[in-house]
Amino acid sequence: MKKVRVAVEYIWEFSEKDWDSQQQHIKSLKDDINVKISYDPISAFHHLNDITYPECKYEVKRINK
Repeated sequence: MKKVRVAVEYIWEFSEKDWDSQQQHIKSLKDDINVKISYDPISAFHHLNDITYPECKYEVKRINK
């Protein structure tokens, strides 16, 4: 069976000031970001997009096995 693999990486980059300006919610993200991203990645996308939009890198590969 032929397969195709799609990998997507999103990278948010913003200033420390922008990060701090989100106050309470961002504080909880800073304290617990790995858990929040693992547990609820869709909400993490929305909250990070409130600060800035990410750079998106993608790769599509045909996998022949």
